[in-house]
Amino acid sequence: MPVGIGEIQMAKSKVNGLTRFWKKVKVNKLTGCWNWRGEDETYYPKFMRDDGTLQYAHRWSYENFKSAIPEGMCALHKCDNKRCVNPDHLFLGTQADNMADKVAKGRGCKGITHGRAKLSEQDVIHIRASNKKGTELASEYNVSQQLISFIINRKIWTHLPA
Repeated sequence: MPVGIGEIQMAKSKVNGLTRFWKKVKVNKLTGCWNWRGEDETYYPKFMRDDGTLQYAHRWSYENFKSAIPEGMCALHKCDNKRCVNPDHLFLGTQADNMADKVAKGRGCKGITHGRAKLSEQDVIHIRASNKKGTELASEYNVSQQLISFIINRKIWTHLPA
């Protein structure tokens, strides 16, 4: 049975995508990670699909080397390397799985690393040790009384000693 023109174009497209993909990858022989090169390394790298749309490179890799990613699912990194596009280092999970994985690996923002932190760890220790009223502490540290309450009742800054 003869091969149709559409099938040839799809096959060429896949080859072109793979060629462009491999030009952006550097394999780390020690870790097995396929590290994406270039772009701002603070973000997950993106790859331009053959149809001209952008997709996260690790998702493209999973879909092209393993299988389609069902809607609503994430491609998570076993290796915890956001630059890695090795499909053997990826697994599927929900956003809740992604957040649980982040916490389990100790990557969650907490304390002074949290983008909205207004206090230092030393401040929190002093607040918990203080006998002052919450209103006084809130005024002293220029934060809300609710924040002071959350600190004292260990709803936040839970990684610090009581």
